[in-house]
Amino acid sequence: MGARWGVAKQHILSNVSESQNRYRLLIALATEVAAVASAASYVAVHQWFGRGDLAAMATWSSPLALGVAVVIPVVARRVSRLGIAPALLTLLGAGVMLGVLWTGAVAMILGGWIATFSFPVLVCWTAGGFFGGVTAVCLERPRSWRLAAAAGLVGVLGISRVDAYEPAPERAIRVILRPMATDDDVEKVWTTVLARRTGRGDEHTFLPSLSSIAASGREGSSPVLVATFWSGVSQRTRDSVVAEIARSPLILRVDTGVTP
Repeated sequence: MGARWGVAKQHILSNVSESQNRYRLLIALATEVAAVASAASYVAVHQWFGRGDLAAMATWSSPLALGVAVVIPVVARRVSRLGIAPALLTLLGAGVMLGVLWTGAVAMILGGWIATFSFPVLVCWTAGGFFGGVTAVCLERPRSWRLAAAAGLVGVLGISRVDAYEPAPERAIRVILRPMATDDDVEKVWTTVLARRTGRGDEHTFLPSLSSIAASGREGSSPVLVATFWSGVSQRTRDSVVAEIARSPLILRVDTGVTP
């Protein structure tokens, strides 16, 4: 009899473990999909500028998805005795906070290079955490799916408002390096032509007028970089920056008025 109970207990624990793993997996998937979908909706609204950054967004969103999948179930257990409204607000708030914290962590890891993303990563990652919380509510309390769905709809509407009112990226410039430029030459253009040393070790920051820089393949044997100006930069300032870039012996030419 004791042996049978031991086998039954082990079977129950195994089922519980599988259920918890599926629960965490669904939360992680919801977080990842929501973050990437938020970025994709932004680039779609802005004529698909920055679509090449979506793969990187998916990669950088994976640790957030893992973190939400670990933390949110713990929070859900702690608020299990609360009413649906307080529990929902707590889980959504925890998800959003994780998105904010992850944005700060990535900013510390990448430094100024986080600005090379072509969409507002803070919005995308807080959206991911938000929908991770919505998913947890649906799984923890299936009968409250209508309230969770309403919260999700509010989140979608909020993201759409951000996409609609966020200024469209400025026109870009294409920086074409000299033919047969080496990887070291490309690195020099990144760090000395389009950016400047901050004086803190090897850290660099973009020229003040530039919001992002990205590699854009090659033109023949010449590497190509695309640099985008901050919104509101005057034409005079842009012309001055273009002239400064073009003076570098590493640069073949600079194409202006480019539509990304």
